[in-house]
Amino acid sequence: MQLRYLAVPSFRNLRDMAIEFASQFEPLPQACDQTGKPIRSHALIGQNGTGKSNLIEALITLFRDIDLDRDAAFDYTLEYAIRGHIVRIHADTAKQKRPFVWVDGDKVSQDYLIKNDPADKTDFRINCL
Repeated sequence: MQLRYLAVPSFRNLRDMAIEFASQFEPLPQACDQTGKPIRSHALIGQNGTGKSNLIEALITLFRDIDLDRDAAFDYTLEYAIRGHIVRIHADTAKQKRPFVWVDGDKVSQDYLIKNDPADKTDFRINCL
């Protein structure tokens, strides 16, 4: 799984946080090879009290709630790539307790994420909210 985007309006000391996770290094202008190299991991670096641990805890909480088929604990938008699919999850607790879920642009239930993908699910496209 590779995280692509995370937005959290409010969780502990995180306020209006939005992160786009790069998927490849941009080539340098003077580089002969103009293709970007894939990024396989990310690091969180920052001073104490800036929210590094809270960011990780937010990810743990939202994935735990999805895995246990629970209501969303807070508002968020998460997008990630997994096994050739793009998953977008949007929790807006003022509208409904369960997060809205899309896989490759198709709206699905939260329960769908717990089950295996069907063999015929191969389309790879992204739709906006």
